[in-house]
Amino acid sequence: MKWCKRGYVLAAILALASATIQAADVTITVNGKVVAKPCTVSTTNATVDLGDLYSFSLMSAGAASAWHDVALELTNCPVGTSRVTASFSGAADSTGYYKKPGDRAKHPVRATG
Repeated sequence: MKWCKRGYVLAAILALASATIQAADVTITVNGKVVAKPCTVSTTNATVDLGDLYSFSLMSAGAASAWHDVALELTNCPVGTSRVTASFSGAADSTGYYKKPGDRAKHPVRATG
């Protein structure tokens, strides 16, 4: 009978000790942001006709061709979207000019903004 009482007492002590251990303060930090889903570009193919660009007219710093419009259809934009920005990129060589594919000579064409 004594062993049985000791078992209950030991179980009660262990239960109280584990409750004290589990009562420690814990801080959990959750980071993140809520962002709007971007618009979906519905245009599958777009062609920009630059016409004839002569390399000699693009040789000086800051030289550029005339602006050419391209239409892109956007769908599923977040409510309240009134303006979008598009950016384009390409491979540049060590001087910052865009490379042309193949073995053709490089023309000094650089993004201006």
